Amino acid sequence: MWQHPNLVNSETDLGTFTSHKIKLLDMDIHYRRMGKGFPLFLLPSWPMSSIEYLPIASALQNHISLYAIDFPGWGGKSSQMILEPTVNNYAKIVQEWVRNFGYKNYGLLGYSLGGLIAQLAITQKEKKLTPKKVVYVSTLHSGNDIKKEKQFWLSAYTFADRIGVSDKIIHAFLSKILKKTVEETDYYKQYKDHPIFQDFTKDIANWDISAIMSALLSTIGSDYLSTYTKDFESLVVYADQDPSFIQKGSLEIAKKIGITPIVIDNADHNHFGFDVNKSAMIILNFLLA
Repeated sequence: MWQHPNLVNSETDLGTFTSHKIKLLDMDIHYRRMGKGFPLFLLPSWPMSSIEYLPIASALQNHISLYAIDFPGWGGKSSQMILEPTVNNYAKIVQEWVRNFGYKNYGLLGYSLGGLIAQLAITQKEKKLTPKKVVYVSTLHSGNDIKKEKQFWLSAYTFADRIGVSDKIIHAFLSKILKKTVEETDYYKQYKDHPIFQDFTKDIANWDISAIMSALLSTIGSDYLSTYTKDFESLVVYADQDPSFIQKGSLEIAKKIGITPIVIDNADHNHFGFDVNKSAMIILNFLLA
């Protein structure tokens, strides 16, 4: 029997996260929590904090215990990253964080670059995780495709860093681009008066530009597709208006695992942060099946 998530819209009172901190690898790691039921650990998209999971947590909270992490340096309330800020080291943080709760039966969900970090957390030889369910939302397996797309902001950052532009100026530049990207979506028009956007603004003010860019750049020159296996019960979801490299990556991941991906119609890359009704039931029933 299918379970039904809560419908979420701008008129709905979204759920309330509780805020928690834990000491891991000599860093204060902040995470937000909501709901009851099957435990699901949420890894954010680049370079977002756990606040982007407020809508999906609100949709699933009656059936799922949701834990959403703030990656160090990606905004939010964790301390700054003291390890080299690569995707492999972020995966190590995830391993320590999830293992701390002692669950034997749980799920792991990664969104965008968070999906690649989730994959590394379950395949790195040391202390690898063994979740019952894995969900990849609009995920990529290599930064090479981002580079091929010749993303303006990536080229601009690389050039600015090379000529010694200050982090303060680069921070202002990237903040403006990200906020503009969000404000141009239909989701922003729906949620713009909601406190979620106030929290979003506060969280990105805590960015460590070096950490977030190093995390992304660490995926360029590498391809992790070979690490995706049938060892875990997996779901791949992406939007029909995702960037071409995200659609390509998601299709290739699903093919490597041997499953059929789910395509969310009439949605773009922000769908999982702000338009969760299209995917909440699919994900909920995959987790509870």
